[in-house]
Amino acid sequence: MALKISSDEELPTVNMTSMIDVVLVLILFFMVGTQFNQEERNIDIKLPGVSTMNSMMPAPKSREVQIAANGIAYLDGQPVSMLELSQRLADMRRTFPDLAVAIRADANAKYGDVASAYGAINKSGVTKMAVVGIQNEKLR
Repeated sequence: MALKISSDEELPTVNMTSMIDVVLVLILFFMVGTQFNQEERNIDIKLPGVSTMNSMMPAPKSREVQIAANGIAYLDGQPVSMLELSQRLADMRRTFPDLAVAIRADANAKYGDVASAYGAINKSGVTKMAVVGIQNEKLR
């Protein structure tokens, strides 16, 4: 049996009226939101800041400990004993908690002297330390 389709019957369609309303509301919402955002940037206000108890000076990138071939340790170019090295770094760490220390040793330095420097740095509480390189030149 064949289906009979008459030409005067309407085919079913999707009602687009509600979808158009939703799209227009979304466009309006984004247009208003964008305009509000631009005007908000033009307002000159100073927001309150949070003060911390850290130093007013910028934190140093890193401190450098040099170990000479004769076993003398230098902190940023100044000779120090291992006890003094530990105390100075502990004081710096209180001011700058994220203090990093780089160890640079002479190629002829004894392993024990470098290990002592590591121990002094560790005793100060500094956790960011690395061996930067070995120098073949004389330190001071």
